[in-house]
Amino acid sequence: MKSVSLHVIISALITLSFSAWAQGNVAIEAEAGLITPPFSVTNGYVFQTAGTNLASSGRAVYDIAISQPGGYVIVVTVSSPDHASSLAVNVDAEPTGPTMIWDIPTSQAFTNRIVTWRGSESSTAKVPGQKVFNLTPGSHQIIMRGGDDAGARIDRFSIARIPAPPGNFRIVATP
Repeated sequence: MKSVSLHVIISALITLSFSAWAQGNVAIEAEAGLITPPFSVTNGYVFQTAGTNLASSGRAVYDIAISQPGGYVIVVTVSSPDHASSLAVNVDAEPTGPTMIWDIPTSQAFTNRIVTWRGSESSTAKVPGQKVFNLTPGSHQIIMRGGDDAGARIDRFSIARIPAPPGNFRIVATP
């Protein structure tokens, strides 16, 4: 078996995910979903001005179709200009707290970020903290809810399939 540094794999997969998004083949505009208040659409992005609990938060639902089975990450173009904020994100079911909460750092500019979950590490994650959704071919729904820390502005997102590493590779951590 060949050994590959975890750092090399992480770098390659981040590049792959953002390259897939940059090609624009799978980008979905945030305002294209079914948007429920207190989420609102302003200047081409979706946001919620006040923090709430999940039950009373804004809701955005997006229908997607997957043609190949596998692990997928969600890459979101997001901004949180005033302070760190949060969203709850899941696929095919309502997100629940506190484990399905995505903490978004402060950022004035819209930045591409991979969705992470607070409370769980996926065994198939290639980037620390990222949430990998294992999807089958067919129709799925991405569900986003406003978080307890409002202020995130969602511009667009994409779904990126993570290729499985070849069977003859072994992942090792290097200092």
